Amino acid sequence: MGNLSVSNRKTIAAALIALCAVIFTACAANKTPVNAERDKPQTPIAECGEAIAPSLSEAEIYYNDALIYYNNGANGKAIASFNTAIELDSRKAESYNSRGVAYASAGDYERALADFDKAIEIAPDFAPPYSNRGLVFDNLGAYAKAIIEFDRAIALEPSYAGAYYNRGAAYYKLGDNNKTIDDLSQAIGLDPNNISAYLVRGFARSNLGDHYKAIDDFNKAIELNPTFAQAYYNRANEYLELNDTNRAKADFDKAIAVDPRDAIAYYNRAIFRAHIRDYDDA
Repeated sequence: MGNLSVSNRKTIAAALIALCAVIFTACAANKTPVNAERDKPQTPIAECGEAIAPSLSEAEIYYNDALIYYNNGANGKAIASFNTAIELDSRKAESYNSRGVAYASAGDYERALADFDKAIEIAPDFAPPYSNRGLVFDNLGAYAKAIIEFDRAIALEPSYAGAYYNRGAAYYKLGDNNKTIDDLSQAIGLDPNNISAYLVRGFARSNLGDHYKAIDDFNKAIELNPTFAQAYYNRANEYLELNDTNRAKADFDKAIAVDPRDAIAYYNRAIFRAHIRDYDDA
């Protein structure tokens, strides 16, 4: 029994993962701790008075405000605060890198690249803007150029888990499953809670016919996030490859139960039902 819609499904999932990485991997490079829970608005530091942050310069206050705005989904305000921070201190590479992330998340890749270039000009040994520049190339479909940037980031910071993940995802899109597995295994070793790394490594293992190890990866993704619909319907496809239709059916049903809005889950289950002649339910 063959896979049902594997190639299209995997391509879509990998693209979504890469887009998320543009936002979150890049922000993780900033040293200032921020609250990423978007349902808990925070008050920017600059609005609270100098008593809260007496040791910060004015530029640092605006920079931290920008991070808070960004992590609360206020991208326009984040960019405005980054602008002010850069006006006050034009030699801080982190400010250009972070503003580039905000531009990238808004789809303004030209400005994002300009900011990453500036960050690298100021601090050539600062790894994050290389990785972020690679992510922009990745989202533009220039995967080979993206890999060159990820190589540079890893050379500068060999423990940079996000750069290994991003390079692995780029190799996946180029069809190099072995390099995908190598890089994502490195990423997982450095960051065992990277759910996306397990998912994409599972894709690559599936492509190589290693369905049991692919299931192991999807199992781990589900362990980390029991409501991750993609992991359930990808695991279902692996069970189909092993002719285990009962477990496949259970996983297709579970994918829809945990995320009733996931159109791909319904599509895969309908194809599966038709495949096993369950036409009434398809």
